[in-house]
Amino acid sequence: MKTVVSMNNILIRLTDERWTHIIKHHRLLDERKDDVLNTIREPDIIVLGKQGELLAANKYGNYWLIAIYKEINVYDGFIITAFMTTRLYYLLKNEVIWKKN
Repeated sequence: MKTVVSMNNILIRLTDERWTHIIKHHRLLDERKDDVLNTIREPDIIVLGKQGELLAANKYGNYWLIAIYKEINVYDGFIITAFMTTRLYYLLKNEVIWKKN
């Protein structure tokens, strides 16, 4: 298990089970675990999901890496999934919580 601290100073867990799920469904991320963690640690943008989850995004070349996570309380959270996309405009339909200057 790996952990990272979110922009809200909350410890976010990436379990081995979640990582296996992510790379099974999103092969582009197979060697990018550190990029997924960094997207939560230092995102370019964070938006609020429809069920209270947070979607952090960072740009890597022509793609955006999206890391979806949940902050359970002020001490703990976990990564739900992550994927790469070129279509950031879908993400921006949600409420922007934080954006890098």
